[in-house]
Amino acid sequence: MKHGVLKGFHPMIGVDMHQVLVPPAPLTPAPVPHNTVHILIGLYATAVYSTTIFTDSFGPTIMKGSDIGPLIPHIGSPSVLLAVEIPLSASKNHFGSSKYKCDKGTVGVSMLFAVNLNLNCGTPVPTPTGTVIAVATHRVDMTMGDVLAGIGNMAGDFLMQSALQWAGGKAGGAAAKGLGSLYAGLGSALLEHGAPMFLLAPLFRLGMAKGIAGRLLGRFGDNVAGTVIGFFTGGPMGADAGTLGASTPGGTGSTLYGSWYDSHGEAYDRRTGESTAEDQAIHDFNQGDTPVDYDSGPGHLLGF
Repeated sequence: MKHGVLKGFHPMIGVDMHQVLVPPAPLTPAPVPHNTVHILIGLYATAVYSTTIFTDSFGPTIMKGSDIGPLIPHIGSPSVLLAVEIPLSASKNHFGSSKYKCDKGTVGVSMLFAVNLNLNCGTPVPTPTGTVIAVATHRVDMTMGDVLAGIGNMAGDFLMQSALQWAGGKAGGAAAKGLGSLYAGLGSALLEHGAPMFLLAPLFRLGMAKGIAGRLLGRFGDNVAGTVIGFFTGGPMGADAGTLGASTPGGTGSTLYGSWYDSHGEAYDRRTGESTAEDQAIHDFNQGDTPVDYDSGPGHLLGF
């Protein structure tokens, strides 16, 4: 089966699952669906795309592992948490054809003929609910090794992102509890020194996690801390400090296990003899509207 080469203009239409907070109500225990839509190249912030291959008339070729990134619109239940979730949103593709590589890596493809499933941001965990409509005349093959590598990459990103969000929630809960105790202690001290009770009521509400302010601090704090930790440790999805050129240990981890799955997928193809002959690969790739040159190194394609 042929698979469509992903282009920057291909739309992602998805459903992101997020827990909702509308004070004074508590955080919803189960995530609530939000409709999302964007194009694969996003705002050019985190997307990985070729600068040498332009086929299907226009639009850069998207690489495997590219992430739409920040400011993906979320349409659904209102929530104060969307103020953090939308700016640091994510939708990442994990499938590619290892036989077709260019200046930025492995060419991304649609897993299901003209449809691909992206791993989208969510709380408490990301979900593979981003549907990419990959309408393209430029189509290539995938091997079983490519499929296995893509599944491994998606599973690895799911586990790492989920772990970061869990750790962030724990850290945020501890911070909110400590801050609440601080406010309660401050309120008690001021009361002893004759401060009016009506001025101290908000402090006691915060300290006891009652009222609008207390709930907002306790619930919003979990998510904010998780986002901050993910940003500076370099989670595998969405914008983070690595986008700005910083060294991020989480991003390094994502690269390591991603490379491990990719190399083992290619090794699997060599063992099973599933690799496509070079002449056939050139022919397949040249089905795009713009011709390409095949470099002397195996597996590398460069556009005019």
